[in-house]
Amino acid sequence: MTDNRDDQTKAIGAAVRSYRKARGLTLRQLAEKTGLSAAFLSLAERGLSAFALTSLRAIATALEVETNDLLTFESEETAAGEAGAVVADPEVHVHHRDEPAAMEIVASGYRYRLLSSPWPGKQLETLLVTVPPAVRGEVSSGHEGEEFCYVLKGELIFIVGDEEYLLREGESIHIDSSHPHTLHNATESNVETLWSITPPIFAQSSSAHIPSMKRRRL
Repeated sequence: MTDNRDDQTKAIGAAVRSYRKARGLTLRQLAEKTGLSAAFLSLAERGLSAFALTSLRAIATALEVETNDLLTFESEETAAGEAGAVVADPEVHVHHRDEPAAMEIVASGYRYRLLSSPWPGKQLETLLVTVPPAVRGEVSSGHEGEEFCYVLKGELIFIVGDEEYLLREGESIHIDSSHPHTLHNATESNVETLWSITPPIFAQSSSAHIPSMKRRRL
């Protein structure tokens, strides 16, 4: 598991370095654009520090690419072979517990499962996020939008500005994302969380896959 996590971290770091050099940016210039420290970016590009998803969003914006471009991910599709299976209305997305996530991404040990639909123009994104043990994210300088995090299992420290908030199972936090923030899993176990984020992190397109849904009788 550790080797796999290290490989993922190195692959993402290599992607960031490749795009940065293609844009003709130094580490210091990218740091200024993202609000992340040059020291952190240097470590992360070499696979020695993990990227949180919000950090990747800031980097993607600065490099003028989509967050997806920095990640290696597999999109799982729900089979529609059973009788009664229908394609979801692009304006109504129902996700049943026996169906895979619309998108699942593993990055630097974090696992992101997209629950909301990736339709074009959406304003809200909801994800299940597994935060790996003993990880502390780089402090974001802040960005537009809001974030809501609910802890399903474990304990998570959420840092906003100079304040630290310990969230236990069943507790949540809702923040204005313009404030500097990060999270810290100080435990030796994964922490399972539910997030709602606006604006969305992942790119949408008219060809984005919307899983087929099984019609259920009431």
